[in-house]
Amino acid sequence: MQVTQALWQCPNCHNVLTPSDSGLACTNGHSFDRAKQGYVNLLLANKKHSRDPGDDQSMIDARRAFLQAGHYKFLIENIASLIQEVQGRAERQAPTSELTEAEDLPVTLLDIGCGEAYYLAQLQQQLQQGLPSPLQLLGIDISKFAVKRAAPYLKQAQFAVASSFDIPVLDNSIQCALSVFAPFDSKEVARILKKTQSCFIRVTPGPRHLYQIKQALYEQANLHEPASIPEGFELLTEKQLHRTISLNGAGDLANLLAMTPLNWHGRAESKTELLAQAQIDLELDFCVQVFTAVELVEDASDEAVEQLPNEPIAESEAVSENEVENEAENEAENEAKNALKGE
Repeated sequence: MQVTQALWQCPNCHNVLTPSDSGLACTNGHSFDRAKQGYVNLLLANKKHSRDPGDDQSMIDARRAFLQAGHYKFLIENIASLIQEVQGRAERQAPTSELTEAEDLPVTLLDIGCGEAYYLAQLQQQLQQGLPSPLQLLGIDISKFAVKRAAPYLKQAQFAVASSFDIPVLDNSIQCALSVFAPFDSKEVARILKKTQSCFIRVTPGPRHLYQIKQALYEQANLHEPASIPEGFELLTEKQLHRTISLNGAGDLANLLAMTPLNWHGRAESKTELLAQAQIDLELDFCVQVFTAVELVEDASDEAVEQLPNEPIAESEAVSENEVENEAENEAENEAKNALKGE
């Protein structure tokens, strides 16, 4: 029988949330109803900067259509391979006492900025036969529209509307955290990771990601700059993935453009001309990095907020986390909304 761990944390008091008749509740009386789709909303009203933050319905529909066509399948396969490699190495190096203690517990995987759960669902298929323990899957996104799609799509996982800058997950509870083109607070990610046998996988755009679209829309197309190592983390391994695909303007290219900040910028006539093309050869370029958390010297004056690059991201997960409490986070939101960051 699979053991399910209590992983959610109350966004009000930070106590553990446990299942109730209607959703989740903590011992201090804070409760959160489960929507009919199966998710809970853990984004407090004072953490929202708009009525419906994150991706809208049209972006979610476009992203689902594009991803379901399988164009990023090779990315998923590489992420799954890295998770298996890291977990296998951690188990080989762990003391016998730790392995005995953890043998009945599932491998906990959190997708930060999960969107409509495409990546999480694909990883489940890739990993369920490749890990020694069952998976316990969680996803958060600040877009309610995205999470409403995610919960019924992947019923084996748990989903919450939440901010990646205030993750409602317990300390020391996640073995693998994943961010695919999503902004995050590095201190929050470090807080939720288990102290041993854990990792953080980040996917960012490689230098030439969607370069041909940028060439078509902008007078000068710049290469993506490498993302810096998040504060409080050490790089374990890194993979550069590059592939060229062919898309038609009326179908997949239109969906790809609609799900990205590139859709909001550039010359309108150039976008029309781009979508009128019968076919375009397009570069996909990803940087996949695996990190482990290291001890930080606390400095109250310095917030460890992960900043996004200064080029338009190719996909909307970066937009789906526009948020919250301090000026650094607000800047990250505004930059994403202005398409100055990107997948």
